[in-house]
Amino acid sequence: MTPPATDRPRDAATPGRSPPLPFTRLITDLSRGQGPTVICVGGVHGNEPAGIAAAAVVGQKLSDLAQWRGRFLAMVGHVAASNAADPTLRCFERDLNRIVTREEIDTASRTAPAERSPEHAELVELVQRLGAAAEQSGGDATLVDLHTVSSPSPAFAFVEDSIPARRLGLGLGLPLVLGFEEELRGLLVDYATNELGILSLLVEAGTHDDPESVTVHEAAIWTILQHRGLVDDAQRAAGFDVAQRLRAAAGRQAAKTFDIRCRVPVGSPPLEMAESSQAFKRVWKGITTVATRQHPDRTETVRAPADGLLFMPNRQARRRPEDDAFFVIRPVWRRLMWMSASLRRRAWTHRVLAALPGVRRTDAVTLEVDHGVAALMTRDVFHLFGYRVHHSRPTPYQRMPMRALLAIPAIARAVLRAAGLLKRTEREVWVVRRRRLDLPSRG
Repeated sequence: MTPPATDRPRDAATPGRSPPLPFTRLITDLSRGQGPTVICVGGVHGNEPAGIAAAAVVGQKLSDLAQWRGRFLAMVGHVAASNAADPTLRCFERDLNRIVTREEIDTASRTAPAERSPEHAELVELVQRLGAAAEQSGGDATLVDLHTVSSPSPAFAFVEDSIPARRLGLGLGLPLVLGFEEELRGLLVDYATNELGILSLLVEAGTHDDPESVTVHEAAIWTILQHRGLVDDAQRAAGFDVAQRLRAAAGRQAAKTFDIRCRVPVGSPPLEMAESSQAFKRVWKGITTVATRQHPDRTETVRAPADGLLFMPNRQARRRPEDDAFFVIRPVWRRLMWMSASLRRRAWTHRVLAALPGVRRTDAVTLEVDHGVAALMTRDVFHLFGYRVHHSRPTPYQRMPMRALLAIPAIARAVLRAAGLLKRTEREVWVVRRRRLDLPSRG
């Protein structure tokens, strides 16, 4: 299927863009000697060209650098949307960064090329190139997915909550957010990590139309190139103080770690964010007004569904019901991160976890958890031991006193089910699995 008529090149003189339009898939592919591979993908959304520009600048500087090693590959994620005449267009039919799953890839691959949707056409080519690069790297590849946001926010990074990915993310000095992959299915970085085994990271550099977003992305790329051993001195290679630039972009949130508490979709009628709803603003469950929803006969006030910090309020020019309206996040205590890293490396901790009432091991890395126990053993507990929730019933956020009250019937249910006096249904099971990059074979 040919993309709609909006797929016409925008003005090649658009400020902050490099290389000029029209974009092609490949931005740059440079190799020198033996070394690791770093893959950058920009423009997964058509209205986010800053990552494309930054990757091109890094490629230009790297080609002039006398000493470096490895491979630097940079690609455009959504070529057709990035070349669209409308600069606010993110995608044509579906968000490309929500369909990168094995099922969608198989469906797209079985469809004749002329009949593929615009996003399926992009998906097939992107994952083919990504898979080839991962195979050629011999298992030593890193993916950096470059994005921007629709409302003012400190720059931040997202990684899955594995020890190697944490180490990579913390090295940037940006706020590090964990847990997106449990709230959003079909992320490019999630596919790269769990299907291809690639160490992956997503960077949100700033707003779409801020020229500084390009510089922040460039600073992040150089920092990762140094972290992965392609260059020895990121500052010298870049020609500016990359660490200072990242600190400035992070502001007061620099080097802090956060976890997703909940996600709220745009819905229908669409949520309209309140003017006061700014990124990283403190919100309280049921108290803080975050947005409104305009019904035909009334205006609905939407309050925060959890205590924490407001995150990524959506002010896109184009929004669909399934898009993210906002998230609520919470700080993660650094000492808890250290404890978690220690616990998940020890085999006995996983044996103890599997022996708890209401928990059953199904294979070496997967547990089934009775939902009654899960009401007590929240996702936080499984995260502590390095498990990701793959399937669960939605559980609304509760403050600690209410959690304690809910624990009483939860324990009773677990005991009755363990004794065979109360049947368990499939809907009452959580499925949790250890993260691939934390498994002993990864070191």
